[in-house]
Amino acid sequence: MIGDVNLFLKGLPNEEDFEAEVEIMIAEPVYRGRGLGLLALQLMLSYATSPHSSPPLPISPTALVCRIGESNARSRQLFEKLGFVMTKKVDVFQEIELRFRGMPDHWVAGSVRPYVHSEYNSDWYHSGFLVFLGDS
Repeated sequence: MIGDVNLFLKGLPNEEDFEAEVEIMIAEPVYRGRGLGLLALQLMLSYATSPHSSPPLPISPTALVCRIGESNARSRQLFEKLGFVMTKKVDVFQEIELRFRGMPDHWVAGSVRPYVHSEYNSDWYHSGFLVFLGDS
């Protein structure tokens, strides 16, 4: 595993203040800067907003938000490529908030299938899905 992509749902999709916070981490430095983060985020966001996804999805693209350390220029550029724009600066946490304001039709779509690795039991994956890039 080279990193992870997360989507944290805050509240219920039918609530006015509902939001879905997007996070990504490419932990292995050798894999950074290769476009893998962009591809993984596109696949996850495409699935999360698709009318064909499973409950509690789909979510509205307008509910998507990310919070990034203000010195993390590469992450900011990544999310801006995906259609996010800065909406708030939080000085006390030295972070910025970006919200999706673009068009999701340019995201790469893919298929998502259940995956259970032999060393984990299936309950470990009950609330999510995994995207594997390359041979795994």
